[in-house]
Amino acid sequence: MMTTQDTKVDPGIKENKTSIECGSCTWSTTGRRRSVIIEPVLAMFYASYTANSIIVTQLVYTILTEENNVTQVLSLAANSGSANASTPQFADDPFHPVSELEVYVQKKSAQFVIYLDICTLVPTILMVILYGAYSNRVGRKLPLICPVVGQLIKYSIYVITMKYRLSLYLLMAGNIAEGVSGGLATTIMSCYSYLTDTCNVSKLTVRLTIIEVTCGICNCVSNVISGMVVFYVGYTCSYLILFAVQLVNLLYLLILVPELKKEERFGGDTPFSAIQELTRGLKLYVSNDDHGKIWQRWIFLVAMICCDSRLQEVGLAVLGCVSGTVYFLMLAFCTNLWSMFLVVPLGMGSFLPVTMLRAMNSKITPPDCQCAMFSILAVLDVISELIGSVVYNTIYGSTLFLMKGFIFVVMAAVQLLGLVLIGIYFWKSAKSNSGSLYQAENKSLQYETFH
Repeated sequence: MMTTQDTKVDPGIKENKTSIECGSCTWSTTGRRRSVIIEPVLAMFYASYTANSIIVTQLVYTILTEENNVTQVLSLAANSGSANASTPQFADDPFHPVSELEVYVQKKSAQFVIYLDICTLVPTILMVILYGAYSNRVGRKLPLICPVVGQLIKYSIYVITMKYRLSLYLLMAGNIAEGVSGGLATTIMSCYSYLTDTCNVSKLTVRLTIIEVTCGICNCVSNVISGMVVFYVGYTCSYLILFAVQLVNLLYLLILVPELKKEERFGGDTPFSAIQELTRGLKLYVSNDDHGKIWQRWIFLVAMICCDSRLQEVGLAVLGCVSGTVYFLMLAFCTNLWSMFLVVPLGMGSFLPVTMLRAMNSKITPPDCQCAMFSILAVLDVISELIGSVVYNTIYGSTLFLMKGFIFVVMAAVQLLGLVLIGIYFWKSAKSNSGSLYQAENKSLQYETFH
């Protein structure tokens, strides 16, 4: 008869049990599982999301161009002798009827993109809070899966709309499905919460940097190849490719990413309450505690909004803000396609501020409030994205006759504001640290004098 002592474990299989404390609960992954990284989930989602943001703008402009017969008008204007076909004079004349028609289409395109963003981002604000509360009570995996499913539904609606040439407004249904499923904000919140639960605090900044660098690379690749893909295979095939990427993402989540199971520490379950989770998150920014100062959190939040559109962490944040400011200023004065490609390397560090500010926020937040904190950050990401979409598209449509790149000057100014806020934080932190060091030296001298 075999006893417990007689039981042998295959040395080639590693028994893996990890427990993480979170509030009144302990999260654990138990079983013979390999260590799974969560970074590919956010990377694939971010690549798909960025590519869609670029493609949908081109799609809306193309459809509105066809509806307003802009291409036909340009052809007739060239053939009628009002301008040379190879170098159209009306392209430089903002008051020419053809030029006015093009500007009208651009304004309508920007306006419709605002509508699409509102359809996505308004439901996302509510769903981020609900998913954050759910994941904190039940598990992290479902809030990771739902946004991917929402993206699959959205791309399906887009493909059907283009295949059968349905109304442009049907695209809004896809964006609403994306918003109800949680969107990018919920994916970011869930990935960061999962990473915080399973990662050592000493390695948190490194892991956050890795995940942001990966997303930055995906962002660059999506920006470079999305236009080429549309040119060679068309809009329908482009969205089928994005659908395939998210399908791979879903399979990765279902098969390889383990759930964090909850083990109650106090017997009895805590009632599920989204309002309670939101309140806990808001308290971090309206009340002081022993884990961090309220002014630090507020500077991090405002700086993230300005940079979201470290050396040590602060140094890297400053470097990222400088990179973003220079990039947008140079982009505003680009006159040809090659100059636009040349300024891209200048903006490669612009992702750093948000990464470092998230890490710094996490370090001054108590462990049982990490998910609530990431929920608030995700909500602010959505709000800043919504405000940015409305404001930037409105400014773009209003300044086309003045200067086509004026919107990038505005973006550079916002990045500069983020740099100023980080500078204020660095100055106050240095002043506080020097004061603490002075007090410690005085205490040491008093101790030596007394003895």
